[in-house]
Amino acid sequence: MLTSLYVFIMSYQAPEGIPKPSDNEPIDFTDINNIIIFILVPVALAIFYYLWRKGKSKGR
Repeated sequence: MLTSLYVFIMSYQAPEGIPKPSDNEPIDFTDINNIIIFILVPVALAIFYYLWRKGKSKGR
């Protein structure tokens, strides 16, 4: 009975170190790292993909 109580209590503890909905904050675009990660990298990948597909279709 003690082990089942222990399992019950442990299953309802919130794990530490993972994001929770209450911990979310908006992205701060005044930080240069956030601008690079969330704007420049996706745009660069989209441009690279477009050029790669364009070059691949010319090679046929």
